[in-house]
Amino acid sequence: MLPICINLTNFQMKNSLLLFAIVSVLSTSNNLAMIKRQSFINIPDANFEKYLIDNKIDKDGVVNGKMNVDDARGVKKIDVRLWKFKINSLVGIEVFHELEFLDCSENQLMVLDVSKNLNLKELVCRNNKLTTLNVSKNVKLKSLTCGQNSIQHLDIEAV
Repeated sequence: MLPICINLTNFQMKNSLLLFAIVSVLSTSNNLAMIKRQSFINIPDANFEKYLIDNKIDKDGVVNGKMNVDDARGVKKIDVRLWKFKINSLVGIEVFHELEFLDCSENQLMVLDVSKNLNLKELVCRNNKLTTLNVSKNVKLKSLTCGQNSIQHLDIEAV
């Protein structure tokens, strides 16, 4: 059997390379879109992550310091008040864009950032260790309970 030899002109070669480059870019774009859809948020407080797992929010079911951002979709209420383990940080709460109710009373929070929870209507954060609280971006907030903290600055300008 004789080997088959294909002679390509420069024009054909350039077109073949261009087609290969386009297919490569499209394939990479699809992979990047898939990676983007599977982005994660850090949940550094293991006790907060345990709450999310026990309440079927963090769907991977593993305390690994992260949660798929898609798991936060549709969550309107988080109640970690009197959670069986004290929570020191709610870092990660910022991806819960549909959150309307948050009760994080009776924990060990020193910092609470709800500036990205723009749908928040009720916030209960009493009996923590908060020193500042800024709810100026939470224009839908109707109820705020924040006593028994060490708050020295409370910004409620837009509320």
